[in-house]
Amino acid sequence: MRRAVRAALALAVAAGLAAASGTPSLAQEQQPPAVPVAPGSSKAPAAPTADDANKVKLPPLLVAGRQRGNFPAVAAAIVRPDGTVNHAVLGVRRLGSTDVVRLDDRWHLGSCGKAMTATLIGMLVEKGTLRWETTLAEAFPELADRMHEKYRAVTLERLLQGRGGVPAEFGAGLWDRVVAFRGSPRQARMLIVEDVLSRPPLEGDQYVYSSVAWVIAGAMAEGAADVAYEDLMRSMLFEPLGMTTAGFGAPGEPVAEGHKPVRMDAPRGHYASGLSQEPGPRADNPPAFAPAGSVHASMEDWGKFIAFQLRGLTGKPSPLKPQTWARIMNPPEGQNAAMGWVVHGREWAGGVAMTHDGSNGRWYSVAWMAPRKEFAVLVATNIGGGNVGIACNQLAWDVIQEHLRLTEGREPTPSGR
Repeated sequence: MRRAVRAALALAVAAGLAAASGTPSLAQEQQPPAVPVAPGSSKAPAAPTADDANKVKLPPLLVAGRQRGNFPAVAAAIVRPDGTVNHAVLGVRRLGSTDVVRLDDRWHLGSCGKAMTATLIGMLVEKGTLRWETTLAEAFPELADRMHEKYRAVTLERLLQGRGGVPAEFGAGLWDRVVAFRGSPRQARMLIVEDVLSRPPLEGDQYVYSSVAWVIAGAMAEGAADVAYEDLMRSMLFEPLGMTTAGFGAPGEPVAEGHKPVRMDAPRGHYASGLSQEPGPRADNPPAFAPAGSVHASMEDWGKFIAFQLRGLTGKPSPLKPQTWARIMNPPEGQNAAMGWVVHGREWAGGVAMTHDGSNGRWYSVAWMAPRKEFAVLVATNIGGGNVGIACNQLAWDVIQEHLRLTEGREPTPSGR
């Protein structure tokens, strides 16, 4: 699982958007949910009254972005709190083929799925199935005696904030054991939990971007509900939001080793070299990694989830309480990483922009939300590695500028200031 926080740096390089430093916690705010506070936030501007997002001509932007990034295919969407209002796709499902991508094709979202896991856990907290303060010892009582003593008091909230002491990488040999494991994803997650928590945690209170921590958090959720994480996601998130294309792993049906179908049922992921990967075990991280990011979905369905996030951020009717949204969306004091989102100060966004990206090395996706302007931009491609992140973030910036031009009359600028 790749380190998704790189998205913020990629866009800074591509579009000259200066990063903001530490973000105060919304625990200090009186009326959640408020948009997370970032330098330069001050008073929130009114959202544009004329919604011309559906007038943004995405295809020309995709042509330029695809050429710049040398993508097999690329997709982009503009989302408002009421849903996906504009989306387009361009390119081929596999390099060397003539099978073009379609609007309802599914894209691997990588670590952009972490926000989905955080939202699911927020739902379970509201149901009383979990608590933000649930400790690892409470969640896994059968492992408490074998758990390293410094892990026992670590809470679910600390895990999701990247401050639970969980390292970014597996210990020696664990990855190979997980890859070779033939049990269910839920059983594999417990194998990971038992191994990782038996080892000493990282010292100190520093932030660490750890997909391993998200796997453990997912195991806490399914253990408390006694339902597999994947089934929880389907019943509590995908189905209520109407995300009919959402699933797990690389999209498409597995094919026999060494064979390529004449006509593909979904886009194929590609390595930076341009080599495509057919669906199957080698097309994604092990299934146990689902809580850290293995969701696939069409752009429209991904937009349904992002619209759900925007509704929570802007105080519109939502199944989740304001306090829950504030807990999820606000970084601890001194860091800008929240639960599945990174918070930055951006003038173009009215003071606050939230972002995350994801890649399994064969796909790449990135989301940028401007809650005070009530819109988000999503970009995905079916290739990973190299400079893909920079090129995708440049495309996201192009779409953002065109949206702002149509909704606010703002002229394009080389930077986001």
